[in-house]
Amino acid sequence: MTQLSIKASDSQLLVSGELTRDQVSRDFEKSSYQLINAKNPVINLAGVSLVDTAGLAWLLAMLEHASKQNINLQFTEIPAKLENLAKLSGVAGFLPAK
Repeated sequence: MTQLSIKASDSQLLVSGELTRDQVSRDFEKSSYQLINAKNPVINLAGVSLVDTAGLAWLLAMLEHASKQNINLQFTEIPAKLENLAKLSGVAGFLPAK
């Protein structure tokens, strides 16, 4: 199991590790909201090694939070597994890619 981490840079949030129900907790979700701001409107998912529906739900929650803050959040380097999961779940149109 690869630990999930989020690192903020000037222009984006770099997500790495497993974006799964074992890694995404309610506390993690709430603390990650603090990282979304006008300086970090892009979430880079290149380092995500594994994803499940909990990880997808976290991404959608991040979008909702950003929208409430009037921040146009986008995702970059979306892994193929995540794209497929979003398509199967019927939410692919909600993941704005940069």
